Amino acid sequence: MKSFIKKTLVTSVLSLAFVSGCANKTTVPSEEGEKIELVEFNDVVDIHTEIQSEFILERFDVASEYNIDGKHELSKPLKTTFNRNLKGCDPKDIKYYELKISEYEDFKDSKTIKAKSNSAKATNFKIDQKYYWKVIGYKEDREISSPISTFQTYDEGPRNLDIDGITNVRDLGGYYIDDDKYVKQGLIYRCGRLNYSSVEQPSIQIGIDGIAEMRDYLKIKSEIDLRMTEDNEVGSIDESPLGSDINYYQCPMNYEGNILLSNKQMVASVFELLGVKENYPLIFHCNIGTDRTGLIAYLLNGLLGVSESDLILDYEFSNLGNIGGTRQFSRLRSSYVATIGQTEGADLSEKCENYLLGLGVAQKTIDNIKTILS
Repeated sequence: MKSFIKKTLVTSVLSLAFVSGCANKTTVPSEEGEKIELVEFNDVVDIHTEIQSEFILERFDVASEYNIDGKHELSKPLKTTFNRNLKGCDPKDIKYYELKISEYEDFKDSKTIKAKSNSAKATNFKIDQKYYWKVIGYKEDREISSPISTFQTYDEGPRNLDIDGITNVRDLGGYYIDDDKYVKQGLIYRCGRLNYSSVEQPSIQIGIDGIAEMRDYLKIKSEIDLRMTEDNEVGSIDESPLGSDINYYQCPMNYEGNILLSNKQMVASVFELLGVKENYPLIFHCNIGTDRTGLIAYLLNGLLGVSESDLILDYEFSNLGNIGGTRQFSRLRSSYVATIGQTEGADLSEKCENYLLGLGVAQKTIDNIKTILS
């Protein structure tokens, strides 16, 4: 990941749910003089809150100052306000506005956010990404559309996300492999549980808006659940809370001792799933999304060539979520980090690959993972 640079943060605001656009609406062009002017961004848009930016820079040196103890929800990204001005038209004549945001100039796969005020809010952007945006105002008989504008997001990861009902969610993509190449964003995400663990009747934790965000925006196709099944840690579910059409894989891993050595077969099984292109985009998680989830994230991004400093950041960023207590990477130095470090290889990427090969993961599977994600 590129070095941290201090920057001005975009104002934090509350987010709005994404809604569908105006399907099959018959409209006529706006009258002369009617127009919507967009308020341009003067700087790159940052996805991180001030607390998150300070944590990325200083880690646990700022933990006490901001009450970062793993028991508060501080993991969600900054929300961004999009402002516009209406000209040549009485605001009372506008029934509602739609903010449209896309990575593509033709607005393919755009987010559509409905609002009635002179501003709308959005979040969950990729890092280091150019976006196109516009606003459409709907009157009784016609629409008024703004020009298209653009904004650029800041290049500092991790790409953390706001998913209603769950904590500790972020993209494994966006970490730099070298100066010109990074792990692809929008394909694989780590998170906390989607339903409550160890309950006799299924109890879904992710909210309705969170399900919509994962299905409609992140386009999730598969969920890998690392929680134990023998003691019902999975919470009595046998399909994904995101829906029965989502591929739901139970890959139970225990969470005691050196979790790499005690879960060899299941780690191999997880990586076989990661080698199937049709499973993407996907999420994987354990209970709070830190330890077993952190092991898979370390092995995967280590395999792809992410630096150890960024692997440490990715692990310790979990402390900003509501995970029940703090986690420090130093505790892993004598655990699976040491196991991988003792494996033959010229660098961490080779060590991770050789270890996975030793578990029985096929070379073709490893090659597929590298092709899919880098």
